[in-house]
Amino acid sequence: MLIPLPTKFDQNELLVIGFLIILILLLWLLPKRFPTSVTILILSFSIGISRIVDHSLAGPQIDFYDVMDTGDYELFDFFCYILYAPFAYVFVYLYDKWNIRGMYILLYITACSFVGIVFEWFTTTPYIHFFIYKQWSILYSFPIYLFIQSCTLLFYHVLKRIYYKTATIS
Repeated sequence: MLIPLPTKFDQNELLVIGFLIILILLLWLLPKRFPTSVTILILSFSIGISRIVDHSLAGPQIDFYDVMDTGDYELFDFFCYILYAPFAYVFVYLYDKWNIRGMYILLYITACSFVGIVFEWFTTTPYIHFFIYKQWSILYSFPIYLFIQSCTLLFYHVLKRIYYKTATIS
């Protein structure tokens, strides 16, 4: 079964395309920091966890909000989930590059969660509606971002440990 096209093509879809182009260019321009396999797993993890959380909170059972124009899954919903991948990659990239340790990890996760809230607010303005809140408030998103970003860093550390352990065995 094919993923349905959007019911209307408007500023939401144009913004998704624009963000995808900008973020893919950003990933392409950043110096390579991780092995390709680790990069692919970070990108895949972020798409997967965002899909799971959104389905848990915006699925038909709970339905706190809709993604894009309707509550139905469509092609640009898929592209929205892809948008999470470059953000997560940059999040992990900067974490690793800046060698963040100790209590600064908490500060980093908190600051990045705040950036996520600002971006989410931008996507819920009257002219852009990536998210259409029903029984949701943007304030509820903050602990979700804290949790997801903590999971992402934990996943990165597990990947790093496994990768270097396997690399020394080979």
